[in-house]
Amino acid sequence: MQAWIVIVLGVVVGVSMLRQRQVANVHDALTREEFVRMLTPIAKTYAKKKNYNYRFIVTQAALESNWGNSRLARDANNLFGITAGRTWTGETYRIETTEYMPLPTRVVRDFRRYRSWEESVKDYFDLMQLQMPQTYRRVMQAGAGEDVYAWAEAVWLSGYATDPRYRDKLIAVYRAIRWD
Repeated sequence: MQAWIVIVLGVVVGVSMLRQRQVANVHDALTREEFVRMLTPIAKTYAKKKNYNYRFIVTQAALESNWGNSRLARDANNLFGITAGRTWTGETYRIETTEYMPLPTRVVRDFRRYRSWEESVKDYFDLMQLQMPQTYRRVMQAGAGEDVYAWAEAVWLSGYATDPRYRDKLIAVYRAIRWD
């Protein structure tokens, strides 16, 4: 009798793991177009509320999350690489990342974990406007316009990322997207 229970439990666990892997594989296969199509309605909703160009939201999320395929995006719904600083009281996700200090260095950081992409986008704006408004004032001003170069420069100068090529990467991602 116990042997049957062990076999049944093994099958149930195996099927559950297989389903999880299939879901992960579907998510891993997310194309750039799928990512843009899935994030755009969320970005437009928040962009309208915050007077911000939705294309810039999609661009930065695409760069930070590798088009929704990074471990941080898949496992924690964190599309913007926002770390969990001392004041963060929500769930966290610990992962190794690259910081430029000034050379590329692998470090382990705690990042914010979200229940959804929408929650991630909302927190991005909370960070910009409520948590660190002085730091990101220029980003919000440039984000209200259409000039991708001015916006990318403002993001880079704000210190949002440590990568010295961050501005150029934002512009390259923006250009790679086929906007409607």
